[in-house]
Amino acid sequence: VPFLSAFANNTPIVATFMPALAKLSRRTGIPVSQLMMPLSFAAILGGEIVVDHLHATNNDLLQKTAESELVQGRQSLDLAVLQKDIQLDVVQVQQFLTDVSATRGLDGLSDGFDLAREHADSFAANLAAARELATSLESTQTLATLDELEAAFPPFYALGQKMAAAYVAEGPAGGNLLMGDFDATAQRLGDAIDKSKTSIDGLLE
Repeated sequence: VPFLSAFANNTPIVATFMPALAKLSRRTGIPVSQLMMPLSFAAILGGEIVVDHLHATNNDLLQKTAESELVQGRQSLDLAVLQKDIQLDVVQVQQFLTDVSATRGLDGLSDGFDLAREHADSFAANLAAARELATSLESTQTLATLDELEAAFPPFYALGQKMAAAYVAEGPAGGNLLMGDFDATAQRLGDAIDKSKTSIDGLLE
């Protein structure tokens, strides 16, 4: 009875066993009313077992869902922070190379190449970390924007170094020839940064 009541309503189950109870009552001399009580308890017990099982299963599922959403939320926030760091790295690379170009390495700004290199290395590290999080979040759109960033940065950095070196060696006559091309690579990189930000912001909604 407990097994059957786990899958069906108690009333028809009890009714099904009534003929058997009547026969057992005649055979043993025990009143049917006394046999009904254990039968009812057995039916109720089966139902309670199922309810308890469903409740426990539901709670476990809710807990796992909540934990999964919490992890995804934390990863999305971490990804947003990395996106800001990547953007800052790009700004710093451009700033230090521009400082070298403007001063020709004078006035204590001769370390601009080294400082730009530090942020170029930071860019690569932050991009790798962002890619790992985007992969964990299964965000193909964000991964695609990170691919664009990865492709756009090397020509930006290489041309920026070349331009700064030309300003140092030749002054405006040499550096100005590369300024237009450098601005174009900076624009492409800026567009890639905007795309990555839009994609990551979408994960936070």
